[in-house]
Amino acid sequence: MVEIMEFMELSRDMAEVARFFKELNQFKTSVMEQMTKPFYMLLPIIEKYICKCGAKLIRCTQNLAECYSYDMEKKIYIKKELQRDSELEQLITKKSGSIVQWDIWGEDEYACLLSGNIMHNAYALYGKCDKMSNAKDDNKLLIDDLKLYLENGLMRDEIQYESEHDKMTGLYNKGKYLARLKEEYQALDSIAIYNFDVNYLKKINDTLGHEAGDRLLKRAADSIKNVCTQDNIHGYRMGGDEYLMIVANEDRAFADRLLQAWEESLKQLNQAAGDFECIIAVGMVYGEKGYLFEDLMKESDELMYEDKKKKKKPGEEIR
Repeated sequence: MVEIMEFMELSRDMAEVARFFKELNQFKTSVMEQMTKPFYMLLPIIEKYICKCGAKLIRCTQNLAECYSYDMEKKIYIKKELQRDSELEQLITKKSGSIVQWDIWGEDEYACLLSGNIMHNAYALYGKCDKMSNAKDDNKLLIDDLKLYLENGLMRDEIQYESEHDKMTGLYNKGKYLARLKEEYQALDSIAIYNFDVNYLKKINDTLGHEAGDRLLKRAADSIKNVCTQDNIHGYRMGGDEYLMIVANEDRAFADRLLQAWEESLKQLNQAAGDFECIIAVGMVYGEKGYLFEDLMKESDELMYEDKKKKKKPGEEIR
């Protein structure tokens, strides 16, 4: 009887070990399938195998701070921009196992699963305390693997970000524009093009210095970034003091409202700065399916030039 009982207990242990390694293999397979996708797309896998009630992923870079989560019912990813302050700095440096309660997350408690730094990214992954799956030792094996996959995704995302964005302004660069022009912009259902050119850059550089000129360019970029609030609104720095914004698949009324929102954004930025005024000429055109992109670009450039003439003082050179 003793031998039979020991055998049965050993069989149960072996079955549990087999179950765990099967789950570990499934976890690794699921993660590997996401290796070429954005890092936050690991969240559904994390919630399936590690945190049954929800996970929060905080990522801070030189330019932004964000919190990612996943709605299992709606099957959508949620991104929330965060203010970089002392409380956030503490969250991204917590040790594994630390329990926190943060106002942004409501009354729920979250446990830090892992945190670290890779390239210019500081990150922390939190799991809701209500229902953590499996034993702690099992979780540790999953989390050790997860850390490698997550950091790989963060590195890949940063490399891609730097290759697609202008370093000074944070807007997309001309290379990203040319890629989208080839793959996307030629055959949309509708398109709105906003052609921007900053006035008086040379004058400010000559009279106030290049640091002031850089502030002028950044303010111009910020006025555009402030209205790029959807995935189908793309802002670019094309070079020097030339900027571009393109909106895909929206109606004309939306395009007009966006122009007004940009004008208000620039006005508020100028008021907040309290120094020299950033004046930007803009030409906006709208086209529906069947448009010729090159013709719309030419028209937007002509409209921008006309606006530049209106905004210049009498006797001043246009460019």
